[in-house]
Order: sequence, then C-alpha cells, then structure tokens
Amino acid sequence: MITTCINTTCIITVCIITTCIITTCIITTCIITTCITTCVITTCIITTCIITTCIITTCIITTCIVTTCIITTCIITTCIITTYIITTCITTCIITTCIITTCIITTCIITTCIVTTCIITTCIITTCIITTCIITTCITTCIITTCIITTCIITTCIITTCIVTTCIITTCIITTCIITTCIITTCIITTCIITT
Repeated sequence: MITTCINTTCIITVCIITTCIITTCIITTCIITTCITTCVITTCIITTCIITTCIITTCIITTCIVTTCIITTCIITTCIITTYIITTCITTCIITTCIITTCIITTCIITTCIVTTCIITTCIITTCIITTCIITTCITTCIITTCIITTCIITTCIITTCIVTTCIITTCIITTCIITTCIITTCIITTCIITT
C-alpha cells in the first residue's frame, strides 16, 4: 500500500513539474516576443528620426553652420536618451521574467510538497488503523479461546471429581455390606455351634 502511494506521488509530482515548466516557457516566450517587438518598433522610429534629421541637417548646413551644430547636439542627446530607455526596458523585461519564473517554480515546489505530505500522512494513518484492527481482533480471539479452554478444564475437573466420589461411595457401601454379612454369618455359625 505504501509503494502504491509513493508511485502515485511520483506521477503527480512529474505532472505538476512538467506543467510548471511548460507554463514558464510560454510566459517567457511571450515576454521576450513583446520585448523584441518593442525594440523593433523603437528602432524603426529612431531610424526614421535619424533619416529625417539627416535631411533637415543637410538643409540647415547649407544655410547656417551654428544651427547645424545645435541640431546635431540635439540628435546625439536624443540617441543617448533613447539608448538608455531601450536598455532600461530590456533590463526591466529580464528582471520581470526572472521574478515571474521564480514565483511559478516556488509555487510548484510548495504545492508538490503539500500534496506529497498529504498522501504520505494518509497512508500512515490508514496503515495504523488497519494494524490496530488486526491487533484488536487477535486479542479478542485470544480472550475467547482462553475462556473456552478454561471452561473445558473446569467442566472436566467437575466431571472427574463426581466420578471419583461416586466410585469411593460405592466401594464404601459394598465393603460395609460385605463386612456386615460376614459378621452376621459368623454370629449365626457361632450360635449354632454353641447351641449344639
């Protein structure tokens, strides 16, 4: 019975862990796909901005060198800020994915432990109840057997005592009768002899 419980526990544990791994993979794929999509859109926007800026810069360069310098500075600043934002987004996505994965794995392990503990406890309690029932039945059988044997011994003793007592009484009566008869016979014979 304990072997069956352990086999069942193993099957349940494998199922739970497999489900957790598949769920984690799906969630991670979704998060990574979202991050990649965001990066692609951001890159497109940045590329468009850079192309537009280059056209504007070319026009402005022909008109005024100072204005071109200002616009170039703005473009460089925008690129640095955009790069920082993209890097922060990717880092946030990775950290979020790690936290979600850790939570799912932890929940799976705790659930598996609880289920396993419940199954083992149930097996131990059932075994204890069955063992107690068997021991109680054995004790009851022993008591009944002892009672029967004791009754048989007492009955045998009583019957034996009765038989022995009857034999003794009968022997006494017979012996008394024989002795009495002998005495009477002797008396008669003696009287006859004396009379003669």
